[in-house]
Amino acid sequence: MSFMKGDLLMRTRRLIKGRVIKKPLWFDSVANSPPQSIRVRDGKAPKIELPEDRLIKSYLARYPEARCKAFDLNSFEAPIARQFAWRVLELLDRGFSEAWARDIVEADLVSEEKAKRRKEMLEGRPVAKTALEEAQEEDWANMANGLHNMQPTGSANN
Repeated sequence: MSFMKGDLLMRTRRLIKGRVIKKPLWFDSVANSPPQSIRVRDGKAPKIELPEDRLIKSYLARYPEARCKAFDLNSFEAPIARQFAWRVLELLDRGFSEAWARDIVEADLVSEEKAKRRKEMLEGRPVAKTALEEAQEEDWANMANGLHNMQPTGSANN
């Protein structure tokens, strides 16, 4: 179908009219309210940017360790950078300046993280390690294992 010109709706309409395919179930609803077309210039689609993208980039530039922080894909909790951006946007909507909103939200996030660690320590749970600490422990374990299993090279006479 690459030789056919037009969007999906137009192509499907031609195939139905030519009796190549039966009318799909979705055809009438899409024909009644067709999707908005995106103008493409020079073969490039326009880049879509959300309002919080700029704030997320600035947060990750300031705190690069946030990129390494694991998060559960099955949970509804957003990554820390996105939470930061949403809170800043909320304060901006209320009329605060961007610099002030950033400072307030950063302070809130730091205090929440400290409170979470303090709560884990009081409950006796092990304190969550950073990605760097976990990687360093794994490297040390691998190095110790390698040194333990290392065989001497050369003959016994040397």
